[in-house]
Amino acid sequence: MQRQFDWHLAGVDAQHLGPERLQRHGSCIARRAAPGQAVCPAFRRIAGMPGLRVGYDPRRPRARARAMGDPLYDRDFYRWTQDQARRLRALEGDNRLDTGNLAEEVADLGRSELNKVASHLYQALAHLLLAAWSPADTPQGHWQAEIRTHLREARRAYTPGMRQHLDLAREWREARLLANDKLAAHGEPGLPEAVACPFTLDDLLGQPIDVEAAIGRVRAGVDQGLGPHHDRT
Repeated sequence: MQRQFDWHLAGVDAQHLGPERLQRHGSCIARRAAPGQAVCPAFRRIAGMPGLRVGYDPRRPRARARAMGDPLYDRDFYRWTQDQARRLRALEGDNRLDTGNLAEEVADLGRSELNKVASHLYQALAHLLLAAWSPADTPQGHWQAEIRTHLREARRAYTPGMRQHLDLAREWREARLLANDKLAAHGEPGLPEAVACPFTLDDLLGQPIDVEAAIGRVRAGVDQGLGPHHDRT
């Protein structure tokens, strides 16, 4: 008789490895599956094994699904994906599991969320720099709206497990390059290089910031970077 594989004993949160989460992040084939059916190639290879149920019924109340799964899933999704990927890799000796690809699929879900936060920070910082530096009045309202939108989306996707993997200094440098490209396209002078980011991750990912005050902080830093004998022209 074939031995049944027990996800729970392996520490894998199979309850949350279902089509709803995979469809949301787009890392696997975006389609709904009935209970027990597979969604991505790695799941397809293991869904037919005796005793293994990898899908869940999307019609089931989500509260019940949470109660049966790992609470870390709701508390810190990024950390949950990395923990689940580690647990899956530890199962490599069981030849019925495509542990390598399955672990990568799960880890990619977390990396997708991490990249989303970094991208929104990059866009928010670029628009902060534009609003602080450009003499143009007309686009100010649009830039401020973009700052609010990107910071809101970054806060929504952020979880504490991402902190050590977010490089704010790098996002600032790349945001300055993007802002300079936009300024050059409109015949405006570029930003000085010696401008340090005046924000911390807590400033940007904590409570909603006062956008006008934030622009003022960037403007003060830019003016300081120019030095006493330079102007913006």
